[in-house]
Amino acid sequence: MKIDKKIWNFLNGIIISNARKVGRREAYNKEAFEGMLYVLKNGVPWHSLPQKFGSPTTVHGKFMRWSRRGLFDKLLKEMRAYYRGRYPKNSWYAIDTSFHKASFSRFAGRNPTDRGRQGIKSIVIVDHRGAPLFVDIAAANIHDSQLLDPILSSFRTSQKARILAGDAAFDSRRLRRICAQKNIALLTPSNPRRNSSNSDYRPYRRWVIERTFGWLSWLRGIKPCRSKTYISCLSLFQIAVTIMIGRLI
Repeated sequence: MKIDKKIWNFLNGIIISNARKVGRREAYNKEAFEGMLYVLKNGVPWHSLPQKFGSPTTVHGKFMRWSRRGLFDKLLKEMRAYYRGRYPKNSWYAIDTSFHKASFSRFAGRNPTDRGRQGIKSIVIVDHRGAPLFVDIAAANIHDSQLLDPILSSFRTSQKARILAGDAAFDSRRLRRICAQKNIALLTPSNPRRNSSNSDYRPYRRWVIERTFGWLSWLRGIKPCRSKTYISCLSLFQIAVTIMIGRLI
């Protein structure tokens, strides 16, 4: 997987601005980042990285150090702001979750759709072009509706009304009230467990987010998730969606 020039320029600027003022400057950052992309695309263990990316221990060490400093979160925010500058006219978003096997993750939970095996779920919000602008992860046994609150806190309050299309798992008065405070209309089918009436309503263009999950499924580093810690797993997802945004610019 080749490095997108825009993504590398953003990340390099973040690395330089967050560098320590004492000691030697970090070397081989670009090669190390290429190694991280290799792990993300092919799903190989860190110790199996080809030598052309440098020492596997060094690459993994940089990845964990950058993850703990929040560099990949800043990279996603930079890329999202750049994307919004290119495509400012957007008032429709879609939200959904996807399950991933995670046998070694310490924060995983029992997946109710996979016979109780250990797993995680990712929650993604996309725009009308399928760009994954927001991403988060959690244990597989946490309900979808509980994962929307942290993402909504990072959503901007806009004077222009926006639409957020979700499935029946997000059918909640509390979530609709929170979305209304951000000037967002949350559109979902009725949850049959809360409302026995059979509603035929289906949110418009829900296939857009399913296509985005299809794109992400080609990255074997996150399907399944082999990371042990939450921060390392989230960082891989943040790199993945950043790449997807870059490809749609």
